[in-house]
Amino acid sequence: MIVQLRHWHRAIAIAMAVLAPVLLFAAVLARKATPVMTTFPPILDTDILVSGEPLMDRDDLWSTLEIETRLYVAHRVMILELKPRVDLNRPDVLVFWQGEGGDPDDLFQLGALAGTRTCRFLLPAHAALRSGTLSLYSLGHDEELGRCTLPSVEVFAGVITLPGESR
Repeated sequence: MIVQLRHWHRAIAIAMAVLAPVLLFAAVLARKATPVMTTFPPILDTDILVSGEPLMDRDDLWSTLEIETRLYVAHRVMILELKPRVDLNRPDVLVFWQGEGGDPDDLFQLGALAGTRTCRFLLPAHAALRSGTLSLYSLGHDEELGRCTLPSVEVFAGVITLPGESR
C-alpha cells in the first residue's frame, strides 16, 4: 500500500513540476494589460474648486523650490493652492502648516504634493487668525524639502468673516 502511494505521489509531483510553470506562463500571457492614464481628467484636476481672484499669488515664497503659491477664500474657508513648476523628484511629498510659535499641537498635515499638478488644500480655520509656516516633507527620503511663511489674513483685512463674527 505504501509503495503504491509513493508511486502516485511521485507521478503527481512530476506532473506539477511540469504543469505549474506552464500554467503560470500561460496566465501571465493571458492577463489584460494595466490601463495607463496619460493625462489627468480636467474634472479631477483639483480636489477643491475655487473661483475668483486669489488673495495672494506669489512664486517667490519658497527659497529653494520653484512653486507657485496662491491663497483663496471660498465659502469662509482659506484654500491654499500649490503648483510646482518642475517635478520635485522626491517620493511621498507631504504638505504641512504650523502656526507661529512652533507648538507641536498646532501642526497640521494638509495633504500630498506630487509631480507638477496643481494641488489645493484647506487650511485650518485658525490659520486665518495668525501667520504660519508651510513645510514640504519627503516621507520617502525623510527630509524637509523647503519651508516658507504664510501671512495671516490680517494682511487681507475685511475679506474673511471668521466663525462667530459678523460683518
